[in-house]
Amino acid sequence: LSAEAQFKIIKVSDDSDPVWCGGDSNDLYWITADNHTNISLIVNGGANFYMPLAGTWTITVDPTGDTPKISVDGDWPEWEYYLMGDFNEWDTSTSYKFDRIGNSDIYNISKPIQLGEKFKIYGIRSNEEKWFGAVSDGDFYVEKNLVGTSLSLTTENGGEHFYMNLSNKKNWILDFDPVNMTLVLSNFVSNVAELPFEFDGGRTDIESKEGLSQNGLGTDYDNSPKLKFTSANNAVILHFNERPGTLSFDVKGNSFSGGVFVVQTSEDGDTYTDLKSYTTLTSTKLSEEFNNLGENVRYIKWLYRQKDNGNVALGNIKLEKYEAPQSYTLTITPNDKAEIFVFYNDNYNDIQSGDEVLATSEVLVSVSVEDEDYELESVTVTDGEEQSVPLTVEQEGISWTFIMPSSDVTVACTVKKKEKPKPTEIWVKTDLADLTEDDIFVIVGNNGDDYAMSNDKGASNLPEAVSVAVVQDKIVSPVDDKIKWNISGNATDGYTFYPNGNEENWLYTTNSNNGLHVGTNANKVFTLSDEGYLYNTGTSRYLGIYNSADWRCYTSINDNIKGQTFAFYKLIKATISIKPEATDGTTCYATISELGDNCYKVVGDVEVRTVNVINGKLNYPVTFYEGDVFPGNGAYLVVGAAGSYTFPAVLGSQPLPDNALKSSGKSGVTKSEMETLHGSNNKFYKLSKRNGKIGFYWGADNGEAFKYETPRQAYLVVPQEDGQTGSAPTAYFFDGDATGIYSVNAEIEGTEAEGVYSLSGIRMDGKQLPKGVYIVNGKKKVIK
Repeated sequence: LSAEAQFKIIKVSDDSDPVWCGGDSNDLYWITADNHTNISLIVNGGANFYMPLAGTWTITVDPTGDTPKISVDGDWPEWEYYLMGDFNEWDTSTSYKFDRIGNSDIYNISKPIQLGEKFKIYGIRSNEEKWFGAVSDGDFYVEKNLVGTSLSLTTENGGEHFYMNLSNKKNWILDFDPVNMTLVLSNFVSNVAELPFEFDGGRTDIESKEGLSQNGLGTDYDNSPKLKFTSANNAVILHFNERPGTLSFDVKGNSFSGGVFVVQTSEDGDTYTDLKSYTTLTSTKLSEEFNNLGENVRYIKWLYRQKDNGNVALGNIKLEKYEAPQSYTLTITPNDKAEIFVFYNDNYNDIQSGDEVLATSEVLVSVSVEDEDYELESVTVTDGEEQSVPLTVEQEGISWTFIMPSSDVTVACTVKKKEKPKPTEIWVKTDLADLTEDDIFVIVGNNGDDYAMSNDKGASNLPEAVSVAVVQDKIVSPVDDKIKWNISGNATDGYTFYPNGNEENWLYTTNSNNGLHVGTNANKVFTLSDEGYLYNTGTSRYLGIYNSADWRCYTSINDNIKGQTFAFYKLIKATISIKPEATDGTTCYATISELGDNCYKVVGDVEVRTVNVINGKLNYPVTFYEGDVFPGNGAYLVVGAAGSYTFPAVLGSQPLPDNALKSSGKSGVTKSEMETLHGSNNKFYKLSKRNGKIGFYWGADNGEAFKYETPRQAYLVVPQEDGQTGSAPTAYFFDGDATGIYSVNAEIEGTEAEGVYSLSGIRMDGKQLPKGVYIVNGKKKVIK
């Protein structure tokens, strides 16, 4: 139907004339959104229906009952309501349009209405309009007692004007109910600030600042922060119009003590909740910042709740506009030795690399190091500008949390090889006369506590007194290189002490400033005095510890060193030598055994190996590298560059590892002893170099037991299978080859053959051979 269309309903039957039906009205029956259902039909007449709006409509006739009815359905427009008055020259404007509150019947607006201005409410729907005014005979005066009360409205002739008879420089709130025809006016404690908000002024500046009000503040301070809280209940209130973001401000005290100053938030301006409370504020400005104030918070109050002494200053107030967080990409950098797990911390949903994560979300990171030889070194989260994102430890070494920034982030971790615990070396108390040039030892004095003499202070400074722990004639604390010494000389001619490994300098004394130094001075000979003190024969001076700080020398046993005792603690060690000719290339080989009942630490770029033979080749079940500890009562192959190596003894015990190397004993081993120890069904090999090639060769004809006179060496024992025929390999080499493998005159057919031998020379029966490599007719054959 077009706008202003008129129509009626007719009832038609075959045996009678049409019956005209219209609306119940004298002239026209207007159809509006208010009456479009259950409209009674007047049979045999009635007024024309009038459609004020153009549109497509569904007309339904209900002929049942005493009175037939129709309904007209379609897209009826809603009413729009405007505040009209002197302030906008009685002209509609969207800036003065009421907003509907949700799905309720209440419409709301907040606008300034000044003293003496008149106003009404104007409603419009398509070409329909209504005026809502006060129920009165003339202008209806808005007085103070009517603020906040429900005022009746009328549309009869538009009602009367409201006349604002109150002065209010702030906005007014109007709640309009067109169904119940009521209006409620109320005014803010202060007007409303739009965000973002900034203020760093004083009390007199608040009057002109939207959204800010104060109660009872004192005269402003000269400099920021200027707002001065001088009495209890002094307050500043900020009222704003939307969800807040970050709040920040400066605050400080002026002789403030014993009182309470609070920052509060509120949703309605009536009920406040403490955000932070201050009982101590100094004269140093404190800059505060708060996030997550609450979605519905619209008020912030600074209140001097309780005053005991002093004043409080407030300033530099800033409140950001809330910005809905966006999502950014989180990338997890892989690590081949550790796995990184990332979760949303609130519900522990996992996050995969490349996922989008909402900014301000709390994220949990957990790391699991998969390689047992490594440990976690660091976990890092970096933003798009490669700046570090702060992490909070949840579980030490296991999990951390961070707040997702407004940026892409990368989560990564680094690992490091685990440091093997440093074994405690064995340092045993030894008489000075028993020390040799090969020994490493520590010089210890006792003045109530034990202090070692350092060797690293040179010719200009006194040796440091280094605290050590001595228990039952052993040093049980770590021994640093700076307190290790070597010696030369004897009890008759005197001794000279050298820093360990350095014979170009030595310990000496001078006749001035209690001079005890390390350098090249001639006064380097020492003896033990009758009183047990170290005594320098060149300067006739006694050594001692001064004030537990350093070592000095004196011309007598004076009170500075009186009553002190001295001792020497030698490192128990083993010396390993590898001859330069024991090589067939750049690597040299040696055997060792019977180092002692202690454990020993590998020192230097050298390997200590156990040995056996598998599939005709040398195999190394256990290899000890630098820093590893091995039991000293075993037998080993030592591999490294030619030279002499010192292995210190360390505390602890370890089981002997699996090993085909056997010890030649502390004084050598005879042939019969070797055969008795291991039996005759073995082949015996000795580390040798023959024809320019080093390896384990037969020590006697046909690999029989042999006399091995060199003590503390090792020989190789290779068991032979019962019934084995032919000659076993005469040698095993470090490049994996064996020599002396004999020929077998046999054919192999399928997996059965006679005269089949393993690579170690063991004769096989040729039936159902397991997977492996075998020798058939002197050639290698693979069984899969």
